[in-house]
Formats: sequence, C-alpha cells, structure tokens
Amino acid sequence: MTKKLPTKQIVKLFYSHIKPQLPTPNKPILLNIHGFLGSKMMFHSVNRTLAPRINTDIYTVDIRNHGDSPQAHPMTYDAFYNDMLKFIEDEIPAGRWIDIVGYSMGAKIGMMLALNERMSSRVRKVVAIDAPPYDTPNLPVEIYNNWGLINDVVNGKIRIKRGGIQWRNKIIDLLGIYFGSGFLQQECNYVSKNNKLVEYYLPVHEFPNVVEDLKRWEIMPDMKENNEDVEFLLQRGMKSCMVDSDYDRIKRVFPKAQIEEFNTSHNLIFEEFDKCIESLTRFLK
Repeated sequence: MTKKLPTKQIVKLFYSHIKPQLPTPNKPILLNIHGFLGSKMMFHSVNRTLAPRINTDIYTVDIRNHGDSPQAHPMTYDAFYNDMLKFIEDEIPAGRWIDIVGYSMGAKIGMMLALNERMSSRVRKVVAIDAPPYDTPNLPVEIYNNWGLINDVVNGKIRIKRGGIQWRNKIIDLLGIYFGSGFLQQECNYVSKNNKLVEYYLPVHEFPNVVEDLKRWEIMPDMKENNEDVEFLLQRGMKSCMVDSDYDRIKRVFPKAQIEEFNTSHNLIFEEFDKCIESLTRFLK
C-alpha cells in the first residue's frame, strides 16, 4: 500500500485558547482533549458554559490526524501522548497547575499525561469521560458502525456526489454531525465537478487498524504505574461498554478516584449535557 501521509515522531498541534474574564495567573489551566474522529469543536458548548464558572485559561487541542492539526503516521496512543507532551512544553505557561478533561480516546491520553514522571507533579486534576486506564475489550457499537460507514462512502460502496445541498444532508442523515464532520469540513465537497464523489479529510485506507488500537492502554517507559496525588473523576455512561463495574481497577492507578454514573451511552456529554457540566464545575472548582 502506497502511503500518502508522512511519518512524524512529533507534530505541532492546533489549538484554541479561551482567556479568563479576569486575570488568574495562579489558577490551574484547563486542558481539553477530544475523542476519536472528533475535534476541538466538540468542546465548544462545554467551554462556553464552563468558562464563566471557572474563570481560567482554557486550552482545547486537535490531536494529530484530527481537526486542523497535521496529518501523519502513526496514529497511536504513543504518538498522541508525545505530541501532547511537546504541546504542553511549548504552549502551557510553566509553573501553572493543569487540569485535564478528556473524552473517550482523549481521556486515555489525559490519564497517560497524569502518569508521566515529569508531568505528574503539574497535573492537579483529571476528568476521564467514559474511558478507563486499562485495555477495553470492546468499543461502543456506534464507533464500529460509523467507521464502517465512513469507509463505505470513501470506497464508493455508498455513492454520494459532491455539490448542492443534498450531499450534506445525506452525510448528516448517515453519520450525524460528529462522525460526518470529516466530510463536512472538506471544501471540495461543496462544489459539483464531473459527478465526483465526496471526499473525506483523512486517507482512511492508511489506518486499517486504528479502531482496534483504540482499545489499548499504553504504559510508556517514562510513565509511572499510578499517581497517588492527582484528583481523579471518572464519568461513566452506564449504557456504554467502555468501563466495567470493578472500580478498584481504576483506583489501583488513581487511588483518589471518584466515579460518577450517568444513565447514558458513550455519548455522555451530549445525552446528559447539563448534568455533565454540573459535575465538571463541582470537580474543577
């Protein structure tokens, strides 16, 4: 298979920065990390609601191969983790505590950062939204289904032509806004051209194992096995398969762990937005 994308050990991540209404140089910074096939935009409503409540600097990143960040091989937790370490070194003011909120894949990246030997003394709090610090044998069915549908559109098995308004409606009907965003952000799809089909932002055929790789929990050489100091909150969707009921498995890694249960699927933020925000506000203040 010919690869279109380069291989890079580190990429420079794209991010947004919301500044506090009042200067707060001594308050912890909030760092948000999105999930698989998402982008920093998934935190738009969360940040808009949280910002006046916590009044601090909020950084929200696009991880590699997502949103506006560069595309490169590999697409693994190891690569995400090293990109984030470099991002923090370059962009986050030294001497400030860091609170991390991560969703799904982003939660695993956040937990890895909290276990990094150098970072563990800077990370104050971690919120993991429906993802645990261990291998997950299964993933939510919506990830498998939508990744399969994305590949079907890319490969022409499901034919959707560019241009007009119908293609956009068809993508949203098929995948929704979240999973369809990789088509919706492609400017070429908005212009009809010789009956060409819509294009996806990422060459998906170059990442045949990415969904299986999402199940893994990575321990890097510069990570500790646990962090006894960080305050930790797991928000668990009770209709999701991501987290099992043996919470001691989480507390072995993060002894100060708290678990809050939500009557939702993996799509916890959107199904219980108000409850999720209240939980985040209480924990981060």
